[in-house]
Amino acid sequence: MGALDLEEQELRFLENKGSKPVNVKRQEVEIERTYLCKNLADVEKHGTLSHYVEHYYFNVGGEIVRMVDKYIRKKDPKHTYKKLVKKTISGTKRLEMTDTVSKVFFDHYLQEHKDQLIGITYNTVYKMENDQGVVLVRRFPNGKTIITGEQEFPSEEAAKNFKVPEWGVRDVTDDQKYRGYQMSIDNFV
Repeated sequence: MGALDLEEQELRFLENKGSKPVNVKRQEVEIERTYLCKNLADVEKHGTLSHYVEHYYFNVGGEIVRMVDKYIRKKDPKHTYKKLVKKTISGTKRLEMTDTVSKVFFDHYLQEHKDQLIGITYNTVYKMENDQGVVLVRRFPNGKTIITGEQEFPSEEAAKNFKVPEWGVRDVTDDQKYRGYQMSIDNFV
């Protein structure tokens, strides 16, 4: 199904007062460690700028929903829009449910749920050398910046052997205040 087909179907769906995307949801289990980074200079030394992404967090009926706008360049960007929900299974293991959506659906969702908006994050994403994950330079509406690294693993056993890279400070995987949505809430103006 092409992007135009998706937009046309979602437009019809929205015209019928629907609020869910039409496409099939993708579900996958991710195993990930998160760590704080020292500074941007170290990140730039060991990584390559990959893309930009804006996260809009909503509390919809007690469920945290993240709407994502990803683009490669700030000038004349091609955008990818997603609706994402993560549920923690245990420690480093989470179920990630993702819908790819059109700009029409994305804009409609933001408008429809604006009273449930609990946080926004503007991220610059770096792909780190030697397949050592990504680093997100997270900028918040209150002007604060927090730099975190994320490393995904094929198994929980591999995640247990994780060592924070030289550009990192400490592992914060189990610290709730460093979850993406929590940082967004804490720094929302």
